[in-house]
Amino acid sequence: MHTEIRWMSRGKCLERFFALRAEIPVFLEDTIQCDTSAYCAKLRNTDFLLDVAFLADITSHLNHLNMRLQGRCPTVSDLYAHMNAFVTKLTLFKDGFSADRTNLAHFPSCEEMRKDAPECEKILPKYRADIETLQQQFKMRFQDFHTMQPRIELFTNPLSAAIIEQPPELQLEMCELQSDPFLAKRQERGISFWRLLLESRFPLLRDFALSMASMFGSTYICESNFSMMKHIKSRERNRLTDETLFHLMQIGCTNVDIDIQSIVQQQERPQVSH
Repeated sequence: MHTEIRWMSRGKCLERFFALRAEIPVFLEDTIQCDTSAYCAKLRNTDFLLDVAFLADITSHLNHLNMRLQGRCPTVSDLYAHMNAFVTKLTLFKDGFSADRTNLAHFPSCEEMRKDAPECEKILPKYRADIETLQQQFKMRFQDFHTMQPRIELFTNPLSAAIIEQPPELQLEMCELQSDPFLAKRQERGISFWRLLLESRFPLLRDFALSMASMFGSTYICESNFSMMKHIKSRERNRLTDETLFHLMQIGCTNVDIDIQSIVQQQERPQVSH
């Protein structure tokens, strides 16, 4: 009964499995011919079900973060903000599993287990260690982003960024930028704000903004293009040339709504001879 599923669907599978924790042993006992007593005993074990509940909840939070990191438009500063927000959430999650102050508002499956088996509340604090491990993993894997924090701060809030923390070649232009009365009143943020800067007056800051805006924060675009190419160049379309494949990839990567009905009606009109 094993099947491969995509990572984004595993959280939903865990949630569904936990929701059917009472029905699955009944199904195994009534339907499967071989001995399933070991599986049924496992599925009725409170410690095991609590582990499944915690895994379902924490995977749901990770999937939510993964969804926030998808897309073609987010900049590095946007992705860094999502990562920082999740690290802050991990601290909140860890405090929720304290022995003296348990708060499972963000872990609905664990809360359901606590209602069904009140005795499991004594072992809930053990998950603090798992959350701490997750915090360490995030700190280690994304340490490159932390070294870029001053640059990300400048790109996100150029009018309030600390000038002394920025590279020396940008400091003079930043003094003029933060003292400009016109730019100080603008409400634009991100790329929209940097477009307001004159190239003749702020050449180095504009180059900095271009370097930050063109930086790929994730492999989403690359992976989506490979998936699209795999879908286009299938076994049934094995005679595609490289040039045709290139044009099809361009069409697939362009967000253009084509009115097929209008095209069909245009083709069906009688042609007037000249």
